[in-house]
Amino acid sequence: MKRYCKYFNHQNQKSNHALCKRPTFITCLCIGTLSFILTVSCALNLVITGVNANTQSKLNETNNTIAELRKKQAELSDEYSSLSNQMQVVDNRIYSLQKQIQEKQEQINEVEGQIDKLDKEIAKQYQAMKLRIQYMYENGNSNFMDVLFQSSNFSDFLAKTEYAIQISTYDHNMLAHMNTMVHEMNIANDTLVADMSSLQELYKEADAESAKLSALIASKQNELSKFNEDIEKFEQLALEYEKQLEQERILEEQKYSQQGSHSGNNGSYVNGNGIAINHSASDLDMLAAIIECEAGNQPYEGRLAVASVIINRMNNPRFANSISEVIYSPGQFSPVASGRFAVVLSRGACDDCRRAAQDALNGNINVDALYFIGYRGSIDDDKLKIGDHVFFTYWS
Repeated sequence: MKRYCKYFNHQNQKSNHALCKRPTFITCLCIGTLSFILTVSCALNLVITGVNANTQSKLNETNNTIAELRKKQAELSDEYSSLSNQMQVVDNRIYSLQKQIQEKQEQINEVEGQIDKLDKEIAKQYQAMKLRIQYMYENGNSNFMDVLFQSSNFSDFLAKTEYAIQISTYDHNMLAHMNTMVHEMNIANDTLVADMSSLQELYKEADAESAKLSALIASKQNELSKFNEDIEKFEQLALEYEKQLEQERILEEQKYSQQGSHSGNNGSYVNGNGIAINHSASDLDMLAAIIECEAGNQPYEGRLAVASVIINRMNNPRFANSISEVIYSPGQFSPVASGRFAVVLSRGACDDCRRAAQDALNGNINVDALYFIGYRGSIDDDKLKIGDHVFFTYWS
């Protein structure tokens, strides 16, 4: 409404100046007529703005929903990352336990092998002992007592007796030693088996924790997928509202132009030798961002033309007189309403769009247009076409 009222106030001032020397009743009549036109124009603008405001409100609500979904999605992603980290820790623990169990099993196998070997040695030693006893006590047709009593003298008798005692002692000591070793090996094996049981219990607990984490991770993945679907749905809805805003803006501009006395609507090329614009770094950033949003996929000439429209508006009394005010004017640039402009502005526009913005600010204006839209076919053949856009001064 400010734009239209500003325009008609400007016309009103011109009319007042031109009529200042005419009769009072004519002046009053003209002023009254202009006031009536002004009132009708502002009322019409209020109706159109109300439509835009309704769509803008829906778009804002949708963008707020998207923002809230993305916030929850980020929180869910953090939870998913935390669960993944926990799963990594549990997997590492399971791998370590598997390795320990394998090593413990190898130790058990080794000890059991040694026990088995000792058992065989004991059996062998026991068999040898029996053979020696049998030899000593059952030698031919005589027994060991006969052998002793057949000694040539007492010394020979003692020697044979001592030999028998030594053999018997050796056999008993060897068997006792081997049995002690078997006992110790069995104790060691029991310890290893107990350790193995503890490791297997730890492994069972870790495996259960892994299964629980896997279920939670799968659940979080499903939730993230649902959020992605919801965000995509609302982004599509936001895009539809954005298109609707663009159509409402077109209707608004058309109705406004019909109230004026404009002739011709073709945009045209200009020589680009304009006056450089005093600007700040923020101005450059904003101009480059809106260029990327509106014409980032267009050739340099098309990007420069979009920048030229912004500069032309800034220099036109019908519009605001600063880059930020032109860009942020309600209902003018759909990327501003959709939030894409804020995203690009935050991360910074691409180098090509910054170059086009800088060139335009330096006075390199290539079109005299105030508007641009996507080419709509034959109905736009009377307008200046650059890339996928058409540029013009007034709506027809």
